[in-house]
Amino acid sequence: MNYFISEDSVKDSIKYFKDLQIHSSGIGIFLLFKRLGMSTTRPYNFKERDSTELLDNLYLMGAIFDENEVWEDGVSVIFPMNINEDGLKKADFYNPGTSPYRHDGRLKDTVRNSNPSIFKQLDEAAYSLVRNYSDILQKEGLKNEKISLVQFAIWLFRFTAFNFKEKVDDRIFTRVVKKSVKDYLRLTDSDFYLVFEDDFPGKTIKASDNHISGAEFRDTLGINESNIASTFKQRENESSNQYNIIGDSKIERFSLATGDNPTAEQIEEILIFNKQLILVGVPGVGKSFYINQLINRESGIFNKFRYVQFHPGFTYEDFIGGETFIDGSIQSRQGILVKTIQEATEHPNEKYLFVIDEINRGNVAEIFGETIQILDRQGYAVDLAKEVDGVRNLMLPDNLYIIGAMNSSDRSISLLDLAIRRRFAFVELFPNYELLSELSIFKSYDMGSVLEQINNRILELTGDNQKILGHSYLIQSGKVEWTLNELQIRFNNVILPTLKEYAFSDDTLLSGIIGSELSKTILDPEEFEEAFNREFDSVRKN
Repeated sequence: MNYFISEDSVKDSIKYFKDLQIHSSGIGIFLLFKRLGMSTTRPYNFKERDSTELLDNLYLMGAIFDENEVWEDGVSVIFPMNINEDGLKKADFYNPGTSPYRHDGRLKDTVRNSNPSIFKQLDEAAYSLVRNYSDILQKEGLKNEKISLVQFAIWLFRFTAFNFKEKVDDRIFTRVVKKSVKDYLRLTDSDFYLVFEDDFPGKTIKASDNHISGAEFRDTLGINESNIASTFKQRENESSNQYNIIGDSKIERFSLATGDNPTAEQIEEILIFNKQLILVGVPGVGKSFYINQLINRESGIFNKFRYVQFHPGFTYEDFIGGETFIDGSIQSRQGILVKTIQEATEHPNEKYLFVIDEINRGNVAEIFGETIQILDRQGYAVDLAKEVDGVRNLMLPDNLYIIGAMNSSDRSISLLDLAIRRRFAFVELFPNYELLSELSIFKSYDMGSVLEQINNRILELTGDNQKILGHSYLIQSGKVEWTLNELQIRFNNVILPTLKEYAFSDDTLLSGIIGSELSKTILDPEEFEEAFNREFDSVRKN
């Protein structure tokens, strides 16, 4: 069944853009071509690319008519950043004199003739972004302002159908809208935070059975057809769905409380295909959780498991093997990898999962030694430098899979051997605010939104995505309902010390992240609750 963003939400979005101090079509043009893949190194070629794709995205971003209408004459497209509270003029619309459905040529003219330009012409039809495009956008368009991601998402999807398989509540609907707009924009982190304020934490977007009509949308915009000529008629045939229908496959994926992370099934699929995989992310994003999911899933494929944790004292002898004193004599002893290889080879019908935790904390080159070459698989065998308890050469059997985990915020990540990097698939994990919202409860607060707000501030103030906090900082095993005393202890003694370390004792930076009151250890429970209320009141659940 199709759900739409409610008419009232769209009207509120229009009001927001009327009040917004950013008035520049350049931002809309930039977002359009970033969506189409343009960058400083990847050009957009008007001759080679399908003009239908270009027009579809332009009309999704700015058309003032819906899928049930046909544009016959007059203005038809306006970027939301060009709306203003003083009333619309013809010049506010994008190329108002353009003939119906012929904006593709006008877009090329805009890219070629814009001044100052964020575009670089490579040949007659190909353009890329100039290297200092962000400086130009900031100076000429944004002027140190940012656009609400919530309001932009509502505007973008004003006529879009979200095709759910079953009835949905506003919480799930908002989750899907949030993921859909980020999926659509295709922005790097630096571009995203240049243009947008991620204000989704604590917000709810209302779902409806119908979208706002084109006529009502134009009326809310304030288009006076007596001085801004524009003619539309109702379609006689079935709607062309010229805008967007977000299909059930995406809806199903976006509805899951996985945040920006893959599911355990998807990770298992990558591991099966590549044989070797490393999970990477800041502390607390659930690397161990995913590994346990692989081990404990009822439908999982792995029968046997071996676990090892690398650390600075872990050696080749521990991993591969070597000579050691046993009962007063020197004997050859197999390391854990060799033991596992031997066992997996003897049981070819069993699937073994070999887990290496904290893989970047050990000296990988020394721990693997000459055996690093066996990670190439394909039946490749290596002769050991010295025989280990009867084993002279080594080869990884097909039924042995290796998964590693490492913290991306650990400075030793840069020391990870390139030979390891090319032989493993990497999956980056992120804080899962959606899971936190469901499993971590403190009074009326959305704890996922609390953490998301903290992390957004960290990103905005430091620009370092390795300093954000994982969701495990505010969750325990399973569902948790925090008492005031428990949350106070957790905040003061776990979260605050971590943030102090990240802020390098910069009180101004720390205050910008959690407020001046919470940046000091508050021992009185009532005072702590009052400070918490003042700082995170905006993310209370309705």
